[in-house]
Amino acid sequence: MRRLRSLIRINPPKSAVAALPQDTEVTFAPMEALSDGLGGLDGASRRLLSDVASGSYSYFAEGDILLAKVTPCFENGKKAIARGLANGIGFATSEVHVIRPDTRHVDTSYLRYLFCSEQFRAAGIASMTGAGGLRRVSEEAVLNFRVPIADIVLQRRIADFLDRETARIDQLIESKERQNAALEEGHQAFVSQAVTHGLTKTMMKPSGLPWVPELPAHWNVTRLKFLCARIVDCLHETPEHSDNGDFPSIRTADVGRGILLLDQAKRVSEDEYRHRIQRLEPNENDVLYTREGERFGLATLVPPGVKLCLGQRMMMFRANGRVVPAFLMWSLNGEFAYQWLKQSTAGATSPHLNIFDIRNVPIFLPPIPEQNAIATTIFRRFERKEAARKAVTLSIDRLREYRAALITAAVTGQIDVITSRKRSDTDRQLNAIDTQIAAAAQPERREKRA
Repeated sequence: MRRLRSLIRINPPKSAVAALPQDTEVTFAPMEALSDGLGGLDGASRRLLSDVASGSYSYFAEGDILLAKVTPCFENGKKAIARGLANGIGFATSEVHVIRPDTRHVDTSYLRYLFCSEQFRAAGIASMTGAGGLRRVSEEAVLNFRVPIADIVLQRRIADFLDRETARIDQLIESKERQNAALEEGHQAFVSQAVTHGLTKTMMKPSGLPWVPELPAHWNVTRLKFLCARIVDCLHETPEHSDNGDFPSIRTADVGRGILLLDQAKRVSEDEYRHRIQRLEPNENDVLYTREGERFGLATLVPPGVKLCLGQRMMMFRANGRVVPAFLMWSLNGEFAYQWLKQSTAGATSPHLNIFDIRNVPIFLPPIPEQNAIATTIFRRFERKEAARKAVTLSIDRLREYRAALITAAVTGQIDVITSRKRSDTDRQLNAIDTQIAAAAQPERREKRA
């Protein structure tokens, strides 16, 4: 067991580059360039030495390890080995520790895996100082961390073993993430088709609109404003949140296509709730809609038995008798409505929908019985999609847990990497995950047979 201070230097001084010409190109790494897993610098840019050397940025060089020190980036495992730097020099956000391994005694890749271990993560979190979202791991906490150090040859064997096994696990995770993306894309395609063309083939007529040039002959095209008894924008002020509040205040982050994430919503007191519903109190089946930011254009319904209010960047629509609220909600989630509104935000880095544009978005309108049938069918498919997505997400979480446990076991000497049969363990993990996904798909197969 040795303390890291005998194996590394931390945060080397900038004096090493003081004599270089100020027009020297160097690599610049913001926090976003550090990987959440085991990768290198992704998204780093180039800058002139004169632009970064005199600021508060952290200096690093080829082969150094960048380790996020601030919450939540440290907990999320943001780190990278600096490779392929411009002129062998880099500067990073001041919220990283720069670790320079003594390569006579510690292998760089082995050390990176050590920083991924549960012991190091737990020790770092326990050592954090500061308040709120600015808690940091100190230099001393890193330097004093005690590690079980093997000889350099075995360290390299451990790193090579983990390179192979984590690459296999990461490929599985990537495959599962693609499955989730395919589930979402398939559901979105079905919604977009159903709310503009219905569930069955029928006679068509010109729509006179881009992207969807035809609609069923017995449907009409109208505007959102003609289908709403009320259209309400949120108060343009930040809600006063309360950890002990009884009422959810819905933000754009709490809304997905057809789903409301109440568990993560921030809360407000009764006085704040009353203040925020002064324009209209949300009722069951009112449509909640995101109008700003990267998550604009998402709609869901107010669920039964819930008293909530609108947070920032939110709108609400109360349907009149011409439209079924669920059909209106799915129509707003369709590709046509999204593309129609997106054209008015072209080029904006933070999209902001104009209320006039929202009120005038076209809606393809079938008769009420057909609206009910379409909404019911979409909800059924949505439930099946969500069951499959949750199973795949669970499998991803378990693969990540397995990867973390494998890394911890390898760097602390709990497994013999030379004779280990961990490959078969990973295969068993994959088989178990596939069994979970197959079980989640059973309701869909039973419904198809019925």
